[in-house]
Amino acid sequence: MFKNIIKQWEQFLISIKERIRRALQSTDIPYFIHYVAAYRTSHCLNNFAGNLAFVKEQYVRTAENDRQKLSDQFNAIIHNLVMPNGVKKTTYSMRQGSILSAIFGEMSCRIPKEHIKVLDIPSSAGTASLNLYEVLTKHYKISSYVLGDLYFKIYYDRERECIYDEEWNLLQKRFRKQFFSIYQPHGFADVYHIAPQYLLLPFKFMSWYLTKKYKHTADTCAHPIMLLHPDVERRVSEGVFNIRKINVFENIGEQYDLIISFNLLQRNYFPQAMIQKGVDNFKNALNENGLLIMGDTVSFSALMKKEGELLQIMKNGDF
Repeated sequence: MFKNIIKQWEQFLISIKERIRRALQSTDIPYFIHYVAAYRTSHCLNNFAGNLAFVKEQYVRTAENDRQKLSDQFNAIIHNLVMPNGVKKTTYSMRQGSILSAIFGEMSCRIPKEHIKVLDIPSSAGTASLNLYEVLTKHYKISSYVLGDLYFKIYYDRERECIYDEEWNLLQKRFRKQFFSIYQPHGFADVYHIAPQYLLLPFKFMSWYLTKKYKHTADTCAHPIMLLHPDVERRVSEGVFNIRKINVFENIGEQYDLIISFNLLQRNYFPQAMIQKGVDNFKNALNENGLLIMGDTVSFSALMKKEGELLQIMKNGDF
């Protein structure tokens, strides 16, 4: 009897805990708590974007079998680089290769062409694109593989220890023991949630202060650093990849047979109207019988263009 009472009490506590978690999740407070708790570690000097040039140089000079540690450091730096739109430059190798293999294993998802033109967006540092390219070459001949993104380059002001984007927005400021990130990533700093905005006020004030103090001027001497992984840069120089600055909420312009877009048009990033605009732009950039694959780290949706409209032909999860 006593054991049953204890068991019922434990189940009650679990249900209460789950209710509290769900209630807080809608406010994004758990994301804020995690951000603050991990701030000191994630913003250590090893992860400062000013180290990118050195890490990339060492990677190229190091024997292939000894590159993993440098590649991990490169990924950590990229992961903690937050752009003005609240998107991290996070990159994972082989993160979508299995998804593509599953999709192209289905005959209904096959693009009726031998040579295809591919747009991979957002390509970030391009690490995942290396694996995606290898998967695609098993099914098609690639006439063009475009890495699309809003940001391919940053600028490092060594004198003031500041990192800027291509529009000269301050992104990071290095201090003696760690660096400060001007922008916070989507998820907890979402404009639709009020609570995180108040909790983030100290960060917002510091961002405002640093942006004013370290504003870019005409006499600022800053050195450009490409945000591509060294292996990807090599493929670009060889002509395997092309890079192109693309805003998905504007006319894409060129036409493609396959568009791959993971971790971009997500509901925790953009309102539904903007997501639909991005999808419409993808549709307009697809050739007839072209394939659009969108998803996140756990789910995806494959849509084929038929008579000018997108038809869903494969889906996994909630995306």
